[in-house]
Amino acid sequence: MLSLIYLSHQNLWLMPDIGDFPEHETLSDFVDLYFEKFHPTFPILHKPTFLQSDTPAVLLLSVAAVGATYAEKSVQPLAVALSELVRRIVTWMVCHPQDCTDDSEPAISGPNSINML
Repeated sequence: MLSLIYLSHQNLWLMPDIGDFPEHETLSDFVDLYFEKFHPTFPILHKPTFLQSDTPAVLLLSVAAVGATYAEKSVQPLAVALSELVRRIVTWMVCHPQDCTDDSEPAISGPNSINML
């Protein structure tokens, strides 16, 4: 997990190892915090149909990153690292839409699309 935090502060990221990610239980706790703390104010997702097992990875990481910001102070560096990871994934998706979908149209398009997320 520490190397994920370290990697998030580098200009160029090497692909993080799966062992660098938080445990499934920790990510689930972050998702719970998202729905407990963030969702009541900004109900963006439909909570009754949100299933972690069926959620695209970028959305699940986004939810976990937001939830992590509500966790105890000791995991705040992890919240920053997850947010940076999501930012870089979305940036890559915008710049390489042909690699993200089977359609010829980009899944996310436009100059301000990163700001929309």
